[in-house]
Amino acid sequence: MIRLLALASPALVQHTSSGADTIIDTLAASDVFNPSSPPNNAMLAVRTLANLFHTSEGRLIVDGDFDKIQQLVEPLITSGAKHRNLIIAITTLYINYSVLFTSSEGDMNHALTLMQDVTALMGGVEDSEALYRSLVAAGTIMSLGADLRDAAREAFDFDKVLARAEKVSPEPRIKNVVKEIKDELGA
Repeated sequence: MIRLLALASPALVQHTSSGADTIIDTLAASDVFNPSSPPNNAMLAVRTLANLFHTSEGRLIVDGDFDKIQQLVEPLITSGAKHRNLIIAITTLYINYSVLFTSSEGDMNHALTLMQDVTALMGGVEDSEALYRSLVAAGTIMSLGADLRDAAREAFDFDKVLARAEKVSPEPRIKNVVKEIKDELGA
């Protein structure tokens, strides 16, 4: 129910935040992001986070709590790799962050951290929908400038991960996004 309220109600953030705690703290305290937690519970929590982007109040919370959210979600990248809905929820969250960063000229360190997580996902995901979404997130992040593109190539070995993505799925939409990213990279 919280996941749906995050999508539909700006008041959710106000009603679930008391004192110094926010909806993020409430979700974290439930231990739902623990890799040993049931994957469906983690998926619903991540979808709640992704849905917070639909209101300005929610975007304010997720932008301010990026570091906390990243630390909660990052362990799920590897532990949830076999759970399609969880990985799709994570990639949706990452697309939302990449759009937020490009629209608000967000913190470049956060963009680099997000790029690292997206690259890690792309290096191991097999599902075409999750792969597509991670490619879209990566391409969006790279639109922030040459420094990010260079960092992706040098620090995260992005060219290798991009080549893997192209081989994993023959779908035209994936091939098209890979081509767009290669064009952006000048590859």
